[in-house]
Amino acid sequence: MIKIPKAFDACVKAGGRVRTKKLSGGRFIRICFKDGKSYAGEVKHSKTKEEEKKTKPEVKEEEEAINILENQDINITESLSFLEQESEDGKLFVEFTVAEAGVSNNGRRYFTKELESQKLTGLKLFMDHKYDARNAVGKITEQYMKGRKLMAKGWIKNSGIHPDIVEMVKDGRIDSVSLGGKGDIKRVKEKDRFIEEVHNLQIKEVSFVGMPGVSNAKIKKIGG
Repeated sequence: MIKIPKAFDACVKAGGRVRTKKLSGGRFIRICFKDGKSYAGEVKHSKTKEEEKKTKPEVKEEEEAINILENQDINITESLSFLEQESEDGKLFVEFTVAEAGVSNNGRRYFTKELESQKLTGLKLFMDHKYDARNAVGKITEQYMKGRKLMAKGWIKNSGIHPDIVEMVKDGRIDSVSLGGKGDIKRVKEKDRFIEEVHNLQIKEVSFVGMPGVSNAKIKKIGG
């Protein structure tokens, strides 16, 4: 029985990328890469074509692999639009796209049913993913689907720690929201590239950030 090194086997099971390196004397070694680290497998001798027909490879190459990574961190960043309407107590009402069904720029596919199942109403809005209660600057008050897009509405208000949040959103210094959560990632190959399908998505938090999710995204003013 061939014993696969434990670290290499664990890397493969965790969804690491496998590469094959040829060695001298008809030998080769498979190496698993994950999170900037590499894990070497066992050195083997190349099989003849007849031997390959009789046996299946112990570890599939990346081009053949379909890995499901459970409970992975999910981050989505979208551009922000806002309603030019302030209440007497200084609240600015905002509206933004949470996520859109389909394949995103980073190669992840989100499904309409997954987006429809999210529960965003009542979530607090934070700055830069810092979840201290004093760092809360607003709240989501409504969510709805607009075609393939999951949309949300809410309000923000200046605070002691962020006294200029309303003005920064208005003048465009802050023009994006970033959402974090958990989900299962299933890697599948479509034509000449890999797609990461997101299943069991659970959006946990929403933050304002300064970096737009799309290079040409602009704030859209609604009302006047």
